[in-house]
Amino acid sequence: MVITNSTNGFRGDFQIHGGKSFSESGGSGTVYVRAPNSAGVMQSALTLDNDNEVPNNVYISDPLKDSCRTYVITSEGDSAADMTFDSVTINGDGHLAFRKTSSADVDVTINNLYGDLTGMVHSSVDQKVQIVDSTSPIPASFRVYNMATLQLPQGTTISCILRTLFEAYTSSNFLLFKDLMS
Repeated sequence: MVITNSTNGFRGDFQIHGGKSFSESGGSGTVYVRAPNSAGVMQSALTLDNDNEVPNNVYISDPLKDSCRTYVITSEGDSAADMTFDSVTINGDGHLAFRKTSSADVDVTINNLYGDLTGMVHSSVDQKVQIVDSTSPIPASFRVYNMATLQLPQGTTISCILRTLFEAYTSSNFLLFKDLMS
């Protein structure tokens, strides 16, 4: 659902969830709102909630045959302003995937990232995604594909990310890395 308005009188809540299926759920319930804030400045907010339904495959192997994710596709003619979100909220195991489909570079900027720690942001091949600010701990997981860039907020500690990477190695190798991190 997309809501764009020059005024903003709505002060309620809305509930969104993705579609359910016997094999795999559809994309996350998604709402994009662009409307003025209380000071009259235009703001954009993207909200996802997948009602705790997760993809069969956590990582994207083929974006053309993928499901259970919300895609934002950057293409020719898009500008940085088109791909700047004042806030993105990901709840209920929602997966947000940014997919570049052109030769033009269109950077994605998320000024504020919120969520319940269950969601994931995917940055596809050769796509740049910048998170300017976020609650702590970072409220989502990330998957960065070939030649993509993910820029986290200034001051973000990545020791938890490194520890997760190190755990993928054998136990003896992990002990060496663990000693180096201490």
